[in-house]
Parts: sequence; C-alpha cells; structure tokens
Amino acid sequence: MPFAAIIILNYKNWQDTLECLESLYRGDYPDFQVIVCDNDSCNGSLEQIAGWAEGKISTPVSSQFMKRYSQPPIQKPIPFIMYDSPLTAENAGRDRETEIRKANKNTRIKHPLVLIQTGKNIGFAGGNNFGIRYAIGNPECEFVWCLNNDTVVEKDALGKLAGYIHERPEIGGKKTALFATKLRCYEQPESVFSVGGKYIPWNGRLKGDRLETDLGQYDWEIRIHSVAGASMAATTEFIRDVGFLDDEYFLFFEEFDWSIRALRHGYSLGYQWQSIVYHKGGMSIGGGSKAPSPFSVYHNTRSKLIFTKKHFPLFYLQIALLLWSSGILNKLKGKKEIGDAILRALFGKPF
Repeated sequence: MPFAAIIILNYKNWQDTLECLESLYRGDYPDFQVIVCDNDSCNGSLEQIAGWAEGKISTPVSSQFMKRYSQPPIQKPIPFIMYDSPLTAENAGRDRETEIRKANKNTRIKHPLVLIQTGKNIGFAGGNNFGIRYAIGNPECEFVWCLNNDTVVEKDALGKLAGYIHERPEIGGKKTALFATKLRCYEQPESVFSVGGKYIPWNGRLKGDRLETDLGQYDWEIRIHSVAGASMAATTEFIRDVGFLDDEYFLFFEEFDWSIRALRHGYSLGYQWQSIVYHKGGMSIGGGSKAPSPFSVYHNTRSKLIFTKKHFPLFYLQIALLLWSSGILNKLKGKKEIGDAILRALFGKPF
C-alpha cells in the first residue's frame, strides 16, 4: 500500500491541531508521517504540539459528542523531529529520510511526526507547499494528504483513502491526480459539509459546500469538478508534473486552481466517499459557521479575482462589476467593514 505524508497547517490554533492529531494517530493505516507546518503563530504553537507529543500536554476537546475521536489520549511519547527555522527545514528535507531509515531499519520512518516553522505567515498554499516539498523529498512518498487542522477523521479514513488511490490510478482512461474525501460537519456530524466543489465563472459563485443530512446520497463515485481544500490528496507524480499549490492566492481558491490545472493537463479527479472527515470550518480566519470576518471576505474576493483572471479571463470584468456592486450594497446595508473589505480587494489595496 502507498506511503502517505499528511500535511497539516497550523496558525495560532494549536488546540484544534492536537485534536486532529489525536484522531489521526488512532488510525488503522500504518504507513504514514504527519508534517505540521506553523505559519509563525507567535503563540508557542510548535512548542505546545511538541509538548503534546511528549505526553506533557492534554488535548482540548471542542465537543463532548465528538470526544471519542480524541479521548482517551493515545499512548505517548510520539517520536518527532522539529525544525524551528525555514532554513533548517528546507535543507533537512533533502536527505533526512535516508538518515532516519538508517537509524531504524525495522520501520519506514523513525519520526512519525515532523514539526516545521515556516518563519512567517505565508498563507494556506505557501504553508502547505512547505510541507509538501519536505514530504516528496522522501522517495517512498506516493501521495500527500493536505488536511485542515480544524478536522478530525474516522479511524479508517486514511486507510480507505490510500486503498482508493492504490486501486484507482486511472479514472476514465486518465491518470488520477487529486482525490477528495467526504467532509461532514463537526458541529452536526450526521450532515454532509462538502464532497468537492465547482466554480461558476459567469457569476463567481462556488457550488459544493452544503449542509444536508447524510443519507448516503453521495456514497458512490460521483464526478467532481474540484477537491475541497479542507481534505485533499495529491499524488507525488502529479505534483512533480504540474506543480505545487499556487501561493499567489494566500487564502481561498487554491484547491480550485489545483483542480483545474490537473484537468487541463489531462488528469482526472477521484472521490472516496468512505474516507470521512469532520470539519469545523474557518477556525483560524474568522469563518466557518459564524458570519465571515472582513479578513476572510477580503481574501475570498482577492482570490476570486486572481482565479477568474487566470482561468476565465473573458468573465473577469463581469465578476469585477458584481463584486463592486456587492461592496457598495454591503456598505448601504450598514455592513461597512465587509463592504470595505470587498472594495479594498477589488482595487488591489492591502487589507
């Protein structure tokens, strides 16, 4: 079965990261390594995660109903290696797995947990790319699974995903590059959150995120147009061929960009409905189940413009006019901060 690298990006929210890690290490799939990248949280996040791995820090529980995914705590310590500066991380990424395998010939890796400090807030794509570069430095790594830190997973989620990737190297005669899992809502675990998405270029809307009771209506290999950024897997072959996430976006639309690049390079997208992930949604950026923050609105607007200009340039002016109207309308409705965020992004001003 393929060896997996799980990439988790942390930004000022180590509590959710610990809950995610607890659920991952409960899994029934043995061949994986978790790489946590911290975007310069400045709150001691990596030290807190290291303390958890050593058994010194307990895992906070966000929901008593969902505590079975993180409680009781898994056995500690968990062997880990920590790079507290970007320079050491990038240098170590070239040959650190060779050294690790020599030190422990009985396992494919000695350190199931890697902690990397990126050195600054380089956004969702930039932070994940840091981990991806580190991961594919290992020649045994066949795929990476980018997983939001505000998620927990079922015990068999990684095993089901790895099995699907192994069994479905092609779909419709095309190599499969990206894979989506079924996302359920953490706060309402019987409800589907997302099974992938689709961008509507003429109105700039995203289709995909939903909140409906999971009755098995998505329990088949449906055709998807994009993976969901909260839980997306990519083969190493695809990454080396097409490239990393585009870090121009900073936040939002990275997965749509990756997906459309895959499709336009002749790849297919896969969906494993038996791999189930529970997502809280937007905990680090002021989104999720709460009203979106001006910060998230700004970056959503900015990334929408970048994505449209890059992939659907004929609709760029139309989308820009719709966003301008939305900004003005929000200001007229008394939502000044939201309106200002949209207009600042539209006119290329910093947040």
